[in-house]
Amino acid sequence: MKSKIEDKIVLNIDVANAISVLHSQMKQFEIKTKKFKSFFRGKSFDFDGYRTYTPDDDVSYIDWMASYRSDKLLVKQFKEEEKLKILFLVDVGENMILGSKNRLKCESAAEIVLAISYLLSSAGHKVGHILFSDNVKGFAIPSTGLNNFYVFSDLLLDSNTYGGASRMDVAIEFLLNNFDASISAVILVSDFLNFNKKIKRSLDLLANKYESFAFMVKDPLDKTMPNIAGEFILEDTNTGRQILVDPKIARKSYENYALKQEKFVRESFKDDSMDLLELSTIEEWPSKVADFLKRRAEREVVI
Repeated sequence: MKSKIEDKIVLNIDVANAISVLHSQMKQFEIKTKKFKSFFRGKSFDFDGYRTYTPDDDVSYIDWMASYRSDKLLVKQFKEEEKLKILFLVDVGENMILGSKNRLKCESAAEIVLAISYLLSSAGHKVGHILFSDNVKGFAIPSTGLNNFYVFSDLLLDSNTYGGASRMDVAIEFLLNNFDASISAVILVSDFLNFNKKIKRSLDLLANKYESFAFMVKDPLDKTMPNIAGEFILEDTNTGRQILVDPKIARKSYENYALKQEKFVRESFKDDSMDLLELSTIEEWPSKVADFLKRRAEREVVI
């Protein structure tokens, strides 16, 4: 719930419940595949040959062309790093402190990344993070154990972490300059409202170096203006510029711009072959996130 005490934001983030619900969504699938790593497979997985299919194998690993040539079912094998190194790149700008209903974007975003982070850390993988607004607000190099998770959690639960313009290009530049190619996957979380051509160029560089995917968290107000009478003031969180708006007059132009911006983001991710999951603050996210990760795991890796 959005509330303020002397202009200080009070966050309502239920980390324990988020972890429990996402874990229950993932558990059956994880047991079936026996490969939590498969959710993040990509540039950190190298082809290592074939072996004969067994009933315990995931059918998505069958190479049908190789099987046809050898006249028996063959599955692909991959060399895997002993531990995954997952890096979360999370937007904590002023733009994320918005909630027209009962949740802020930053609350939904925090629950998503902390739930995934905890499950990864508990499975023995290395987890790190970069929090950004107009600059890098905090970071941790991926490591095993739960220490990074607790630091990550403390930062995202602290309202003082949030604020400032959203500069994803600055955060990506920091990542590229300070982290090596051993990172298994980068997970971006933002509303992508400030996504532009400059950030697109940074995204291209990121996608070229790392396996990456993103969660785009939106509030209904990011898509359309409220149906209210009268006028109100809108402020650009990047520039501080304010304008007086009549929703009845501006709604159509606002919606057209929002649709155009979303299309640009989707096409940019498609161009870089990066997965993007769109989420809303008014919907339950665990099942959508679980299904999204399952689809990544089920997708056949192209050699």
